[in-house]
Amino acid sequence: MERFIDSNDSEDFYFVFVDDLSEKYNCASESPVTKDSSPTSPFIGKSTHECHVLLQQLFKDTGSDIDYDCFAIMDKRSIEDDTLLLCEGPSEEGEAESVRAPFDVASLIMLNFRAGGPGVEEYQEAAAKEEDGVLNMDHFQKC
Repeated sequence: MERFIDSNDSEDFYFVFVDDLSEKYNCASESPVTKDSSPTSPFIGKSTHECHVLLQQLFKDTGSDIDYDCFAIMDKRSIEDDTLLLCEGPSEEGEAESVRAPFDVASLIMLNFRAGGPGVEEYQEAAAKEEDGVLNMDHFQKC
């Protein structure tokens, strides 16, 4: 988690690590992260859309200051290659969608999502052209 925080501009960092659906979250996570991720996190093994539903419920239940329509998922691959899933949801089909991106562009892409810039579908198309399925920074700079 700290590598993710440290690779993003602190002035544009609006991510909070959510691992417990009973806690109230009101501010972005900061480095150093002193709490390990829970091996029993309710998000483990869930789809992007299921995570969206859980975050929406967290917002309703606790009044947490989170954006459940624009979020990120860190998974096992995140540990290996410093990428994560950036999610937007739900789409017109009713499902939340995601694109895999490097840590260092996550904040910028999320700001684009929130500002009505390119959406997840456009980024998915660009990432699909990459051998590893990760959005390439060169494409991001052209958007």
